[in-house]
Amino acid sequence: MGYNMADLQGEKAERMAAALEAIALNGAGAVVSDQNWKAAQNLVRAGLGAKAYPVGTQFQVHKESSLAATLGTHTGISAVTVDEETFLAAEGVVGSGVHEFTFDGGAWIYDGSPVRLADFGLSVTGTAAEGDEIIVTEAFDTILFDVVDHRQITDPVTGESKPGMVLFMHHCIYGRQVDQSEAMYYAEEALPAGNYCFTVKNQTWYTADNDKTYYFTLTQDVPAGGQICLSMTYNATLEGKSAKTYASPTSTEVIETATLSATALTGAVNLGNTDGTALNHMHRIIMGSNNYKESAIRQWINSKAAANAWWKKTNNFDRPASYANVAGLLHGMDADFLAVVGPVIVPCKTNNTYELPGWTLNSAYTVTNKFFLASRNEMGWGTENVAEGSVFALYNGATNADKIKRDQSAQSTARYWWLRSPNPGHAYGVRYVHPGGSLDNNNAHNGYGAAAACVIY
Repeated sequence: MGYNMADLQGEKAERMAAALEAIALNGAGAVVSDQNWKAAQNLVRAGLGAKAYPVGTQFQVHKESSLAATLGTHTGISAVTVDEETFLAAEGVVGSGVHEFTFDGGAWIYDGSPVRLADFGLSVTGTAAEGDEIIVTEAFDTILFDVVDHRQITDPVTGESKPGMVLFMHHCIYGRQVDQSEAMYYAEEALPAGNYCFTVKNQTWYTADNDKTYYFTLTQDVPAGGQICLSMTYNATLEGKSAKTYASPTSTEVIETATLSATALTGAVNLGNTDGTALNHMHRIIMGSNNYKESAIRQWINSKAAANAWWKKTNNFDRPASYANVAGLLHGMDADFLAVVGPVIVPCKTNNTYELPGWTLNSAYTVTNKFFLASRNEMGWGTENVAEGSVFALYNGATNADKIKRDQSAQSTARYWWLRSPNPGHAYGVRYVHPGGSLDNNNAHNGYGAAAACVIY
């Protein structure tokens, strides 16, 4: 087969045998569990990925669902804590079960060998005595990835073309916005208390208030870096609705809530129009942005961070995602799996309606990430204005039924799930796949399904 030890780059002989055995054992639709990820990567690098793992093969990837450290028998130490990421990185793979650490009087022993607790993210209170025990209890969920393609990948670091194996989540994780509804106003400088107004402009789809001016009174200053957000729904009048102020894009604590009215206020300062000039564009104010680079979902699928630690603002109008209080998708995922996933250049496009200054409408751009949402091109629906990659082999000629994704947490339930492609006619509409498998689009702030793709190379 032309395969040698150099191809395996230091893998032990027994791992080479196991890796080569995969070529004979795996077929399209096979489910591969307890994978030696480094061996799989070496097969891909040697150009044998398509033989070992044909399109349609499925991999099981473990993702820790709970991890807790408790004391067993103990006389010296009185408490223990564990850092999840450090423990999982030390273990390399996620698994259910109980891990026991015992102090023998001179060292902590784990799996028959002396270890440093800090290497496993373990911290104790007190001084260890002989016979002290720490018990780490772990449980996991299984995420299924489909092999959807084998193709040449451009390494964004070296610029080299390399063979790659494209994996795509079989199910989706539901309740994930592409982007939260955005702020109307960002305070470059402090905005003092007083009367203010703004005008709804150039919103042919928003007929309830087009060309109307609304007034409100602030009794407290908005600090520099603060925001004004509108509480509103699509095509419902702003009369009687509210404007809420925040100290920053990351703040979730309202400074004050002011009532909106079409009745003019004396001396009101005009903040501008909601056409994306002085103020944000109404599409994004109501329903979020369809710019993939700036999206919350892109951050989430690439993050290993814990809850309330992964979301960061990407522009001055940005607001925290509704699911900022859950851990990133990669949190607790098999470290050995993550180690063989490489960064890739992901082709994207802008809409042709409105983007923030610095962007060009209806144009191509790229991002570089390890995990990414699929595009309409990659799912076999062709190009819409600007291409975003080429169809994955698994979906070349596929029917709508082949594109249905079900809920990771309720696998009998088909879900709406997001693509990264914008509907170019909107600044808020994002393409998604219907529970029946057809292509559609909806508002970026809706909580639909997230299914991430990645490449091993």
